[in-house]
Amino acid sequence: MALHRLLIPLLANLESTLEIVAEESQIVPKHVRIVAGARMMLEEIGESLNHFRKQHPDVKLRLMTADNRAAQGFVLDGKADMALMIEPPLDIMAQGITCERLYPIDYLAAFPARHRLIRKPDLTLHDLVDEPLIVGNPDTTGRRMLEQACFRLGIQSTDADRCGNG
Repeated sequence: MALHRLLIPLLANLESTLEIVAEESQIVPKHVRIVAGARMMLEEIGESLNHFRKQHPDVKLRLMTADNRAAQGFVLDGKADMALMIEPPLDIMAQGITCERLYPIDYLAAFPARHRLIRKPDLTLHDLVDEPLIVGNPDTTGRRMLEQACFRLGIQSTDADRCGNG
């Protein structure tokens, strides 16, 4: 629900862009192409897209799924009008792409019911370093952000290997 509130201004901008294009060219766009990750598409933007469709029933939405690199390429190549994605690290941010942050990202740790850290409030990365972690492959944004956080916090390379590769 929180993401829906945050997407409303973005979709309002899209609506106003459609209105400006219509006023200047006397043509209402027939298609809007949006690319997003599958999880975001399934869990977060459905309600907002449904609202947009009700406001603009004649505009066809084309929804595509892709990772951050491919999504940026779709926008740059003109295959998508907008990409919704986790903000990529600067080293994989494509030239010519502008990102607008919609909301902060919270990371969650999931433990078995009897784990020793289950009742600890305010877990930090230091609390998790000695735990085996499942984070994702090295190309995922989550993994890269974890590695950057380990570096920023001064977690030594042997610990960082456990931190990202458990």
